[in-house]
Amino acid sequence: GTGSTYYFSSFVVSGGYLYELGGNNGTAWVNTMFRTPVTTDLTGAVWTNLGNLPTAVPADVSDPFVIGNNIYIFGGYNTTAAAYVGTICTAPVATMNVIANWTCPATLPAGANNSLSHAYPVSIGDYVYRFGGYNGTTGVAAVARALLSSPTSWTSYPNVLPAALLYPNPVIIGNYVYLLGGYSTASGNPVNTIYRALITSDLTNPASWTSGGVLPIPVYLFGTAVDASYLYLVGGYGTAGATPNTIYKIPLGTLAAGGVVAGSWTSAGAFNVSGTT
Repeated sequence: GTGSTYYFSSFVVSGGYLYELGGNNGTAWVNTMFRTPVTTDLTGAVWTNLGNLPTAVPADVSDPFVIGNNIYIFGGYNTTAAAYVGTICTAPVATMNVIANWTCPATLPAGANNSLSHAYPVSIGDYVYRFGGYNGTTGVAAVARALLSSPTSWTSYPNVLPAALLYPNPVIIGNYVYLLGGYSTASGNPVNTIYRALITSDLTNPASWTSGGVLPIPVYLFGTAVDASYLYLVGGYGTAGATPNTIYKIPLGTLAAGGVVAGSWTSAGAFNVSGTT
């Protein structure tokens, strides 16, 4: 279970606790924070309501991200403004449970081609990156980055990716960063695309990005896992809101070779709870 009946919440583990931040209660976006001690079985977990984060902290966040001793939220939906905003909020990891310790010292770059939300942060080299995302009206093909040493100071590069997507899932495997699936506001549907670029290339240059093939199904908001042999896809939302419960896998060598087709993926079983939050 979770600390609430919310969906589209974000989660982060810190100091022996699993935190749930924000989400939608079925009627409105909220920015309540819950936590529970991390155990081997969370199905019966007891969650503590820590209260509402400051109103400047977005409720619909892409993913909390830990850099050094601090946790960061990069943009999202602001319940007071009733709009997507590029507010950057942060708190010390060790005391993020204290509401008063949260501050919002900066904002993401504004503009129609820049992302305010719906982009997962990922660390590559000296930078934290956000690929694609949502400008408050439509998806964007931007790549944004900030130095890990200065994570509140971002530069956005518009129209870099091959397509404008919400929530393309970044995974670093071997020499490549892969962007898996996502949601297209142009079509109103999830996509099955795989895009990739060498991690040693200029990730802000459109020429660095090429097609790596396709996923087994169109999907977004799914989980990934990697072991020594396979990449796994778990859950998510498919076409027409479907919540597939098949776990898919692909050999890492097949993924690295490029040109992946739907038949390259096989089932690794299923789970009994569909969808993600």
